[in-house]
Amino acid sequence: MSEYLRDYYDPWMYVLAGASLTLFVWSLYSIYQDLLSAMPGADSKRAQEFSSPLFRILINFARPLEHLIRPYAEKAERRFQETGQQSFFLVFHRKLAADLRAGGNPEGITADEFVGLILLSTFLGVLAGYVCFLMYPAQVLIFAFGMGGFLLPRVWLSDLIKHRRRSIRKSLPYALDLLTLAVEAGLDFTTALARIGERLGATPLATEFRILLQEIQMGKVRTDALRDMAERVSVYELTSVVSSLTQTDELGAPLGPVLRIQAEYIRVRRAQEAEEMAMKAPVKLLFPLIVFIFPTAFIMIFGPLALKYLL
Repeated sequence: MSEYLRDYYDPWMYVLAGASLTLFVWSLYSIYQDLLSAMPGADSKRAQEFSSPLFRILINFARPLEHLIRPYAEKAERRFQETGQQSFFLVFHRKLAADLRAGGNPEGITADEFVGLILLSTFLGVLAGYVCFLMYPAQVLIFAFGMGGFLLPRVWLSDLIKHRRRSIRKSLPYALDLLTLAVEAGLDFTTALARIGERLGATPLATEFRILLQEIQMGKVRTDALRDMAERVSVYELTSVVSSLTQTDELGAPLGPVLRIQAEYIRVRRAQEAEEMAMKAPVKLLFPLIVFIFPTAFIMIFGPLALKYLL
């Protein structure tokens, strides 16, 4: 009887130990936040940028891993400059850096910290899978939880980039209309961008305009700053606008008509995409219609008849 109770309660002891460890970590984090708030000069800007409770916890434990990852990344970069061969880690690191820029540098995380976050999330996933393995012996649980921990930060970043690009596409025609009116009213390009950035508020497009203005004010050529913004955001509509503005600067043509044409083109393109999505909707409805709705309708119609003749 005692062996049966021990076998029954051992997995739950691991669960309770994990819950206790989680509460302990949360307590340490609360103390850390209190100390951080008591010292306004110590990383206060970084702390204010965090908006996800999960990142508030994990990033503090992933940050020490940055000091281990950064030398390895610098070594891989030097090897690429010497030999011209990119390692898998360097390709992955550069892809993460590009995705973080496309996502607006979320939570102030660098590429090295994000790699540390992936490692930490993978470790926690494997640990959770091991706890589930102790309760239900199946080795696939450890692999599944570990893979989920590895993919979770990437999925979060991809979703953030998708929503950010969608917001930029939505705000761009309105911003171009405002920019057209401001330029035709006599304002120069940088002043008009500053006014529009204030008008758009805290939207991603306004953030990109502020970064563009900062680069121009620091001495970068306007065409180069525009190309960097288009490369950073990677939105087709914004890339088209930047190409038109670059050609206009090279030819010395007025900006107003070009901006007006681009705003109208983006609206037409959005309407065409909406029509395309509406035409795809019936095709996408076929699978749930055949798999879920038709069988239910057949059961409701022919089920009573079948029961009548079979019973």
